Amino acid sequence: MNKSTATLAAFMLLALLTACGTQEDEKETPRKEFPEATITIFPVTCVMTGPLDKNEEYRAFADAMEREMRRQGPGHADTLGLLLEEKGYDKFERTDTAFRFGEGEAGRKERAAAFGKFVSELDLKTDYALCTEFTLHIEESFQEVYTVIVDAKGGIVWEDSQRTGDPEFDEDPPGGELKCLELACRRLTSVMGLDKLVKKELAEEKKEALGEMRADELPRRSEFAAMDKRLEAMKKAGTSARVMVYPTRVGGNHRDQSSATRLSRLLNEARLCQATAAKAGPLLEGEGWPSEGAVLWLFARAARSYARQHPADSGYVLFVDYWDSPRTKATHAVHFVVCDRAGEWVIVELQNSHHSDFQRIQPKTLADGERLVLERLKTHLR
Repeated sequence: MNKSTATLAAFMLLALLTACGTQEDEKETPRKEFPEATITIFPVTCVMTGPLDKNEEYRAFADAMEREMRRQGPGHADTLGLLLEEKGYDKFERTDTAFRFGEGEAGRKERAAAFGKFVSELDLKTDYALCTEFTLHIEESFQEVYTVIVDAKGGIVWEDSQRTGDPEFDEDPPGGELKCLELACRRLTSVMGLDKLVKKELAEEKKEALGEMRADELPRRSEFAAMDKRLEAMKKAGTSARVMVYPTRVGGNHRDQSSATRLSRLLNEARLCQATAAKAGPLLEGEGWPSEGAVLWLFARAARSYARQHPADSGYVLFVDYWDSPRTKATHAVHFVVCDRAGEWVIVELQNSHHSDFQRIQPKTLADGERLVLERLKTHLR
């Protein structure tokens, strides 16, 4: 390569890098109209991905989940409004007029333009319009949070995609809808100038609503690190660890004490610990539809709360939760939670048809589920 060619190549590379940098800067630069500009928040949409047609039950579950997410779209938009208001921004309106982004790869590429065209045909009363979409993998939770802002004429102002592999997404992976909305709000902060606003005290009922929603969130990574240390302490205790097994929750609406008795006997026979079945225990509340992860963490938080309020005469307590498929009546999922004497989580686990031990045992009865819990505890404690 001669000198002039090398110079030209370097110039072109510099120009390309400058262009890319400018585009990124524009993406994050606050819009001068904000935070004074007004905006309409449209219902949050959701697209399902994964092996949706793996079998009839998968397809039915995916369809039901998508319908439920669409039904909850206006409520999720209300929550996004609450998060913006928490940051001091209250110049928004909410609409129940739903918009659905196009399907397939082509539809995804044209999401911003499609929303802009949709808004341009409305009599929008605010300066801008905003819509957020979640991508939810049927087996692997949330994969993307996409947000777009257009002006009243449909012109694209800003769009943003946060997905698996992106640092901000992976730093605290969304395990539920609220985490997705909080991620969207963080991404909107600089664009809408929210960081320049003075935070206002939310009305008491709004603070309470956000507090309840945050109580159902997936814990932060620091909590998982603390759980790892507690698990190491339990493993170190070995067979001397004393575990109280509470009556199993079945179907979310009743308890089975005989299941706790059988499970404690299995734990003792396997010499994992010194297990005792509690004669009575709570019927923990919370279903968390449509996200099974939400079911798990609602159950886990209820278990932790009970363990803190009712200290057991043992080093650890075990809560187990079984759910049957409404279509096949076979076991759909098994959740279990171990807390230490202080009521802190040691193990929180979900098992369903996507996990190898569940697939191997294929639980159809409570006794099958008890064997599954035993196998999983062996994995954790040995």
